[in-house]
Amino acid sequence: MSLSKKTRNLIADCRKVAERYNNDYISLSHFFLVYNRYRKNEADFKVSISQQKEFISSIISKIPVDTSKNFPLTVDFERALLYCHFHAWITSQKLVEPHHLLMAIFGDNADCKEKYLEYLTNNDFQLNKLKSLILDIFFNKFARSIGLIRIFKRRF
Repeated sequence: MSLSKKTRNLIADCRKVAERYNNDYISLSHFFLVYNRYRKNEADFKVSISQQKEFISSIISKIPVDTSKNFPLTVDFERALLYCHFHAWITSQKLVEPHHLLMAIFGDNADCKEKYLEYLTNNDFQLNKLKSLILDIFFNKFARSIGLIRIFKRRF
């Protein structure tokens, strides 16, 4: 699976936001700032995709960017990127979308299983028995403690 264009743009915007706040890393806080802007743009304004792109481009163009610097990711954000492919598979989608990154952030904590399942049901994602079983293993604290969780980032 590969990242969708929207996801790649979102990650690039995370870098621009990090640079705007004089951070030399990209963290989950940068992701949430950008993700909320994308969601607000889509939900509140109800405009066409081309108008959304223009709106986001106009905001981004005002942010000064120095492309000569490398921006490392925080551990949490890197882990979300590693596991987002698994969450795309769970939702039966071929491209990784921004909401898969959000799901990977929820999925990083074994105690967030109810939030994760609530997100799936609220967005009409249907799980078959195999995927439900895999999610049970994914959120199992014992499976995480013995390192079984690493299988998910390699397989999907």
